[in-house]
Amino acid sequence: MTKQDLLEILLSAVKEVSSVNEAFLSTLNPDTDIYFVDLGVNSIDYAEIVTIIMEQLNVDLPLDDFAKTNSIRDVVDLLFLKITDTQNM
Repeated sequence: MTKQDLLEILLSAVKEVSSVNEAFLSTLNPDTDIYFVDLGVNSIDYAEIVTIIMEQLNVDLPLDDFAKTNSIRDVVDLLFLKITDTQNM
């Protein structure tokens, strides 16, 4: 799975939970360093987004890992690291 794939899963979850402009989201890439708060995503929305992502990826990561993230790039990097680590085991 590529970072672009993970970004698309993340953005799909963001669209499902919030009212962020879809045209704006389509301009983002895996290295986008935009914060969820700047997208109007609050902590409750973020928890729901993380849950959706983990369900779609069929992974179970500690929520504490996500507590350390606050931008699109942070989440994509975290997911990529965790998924590639799991695949290499």
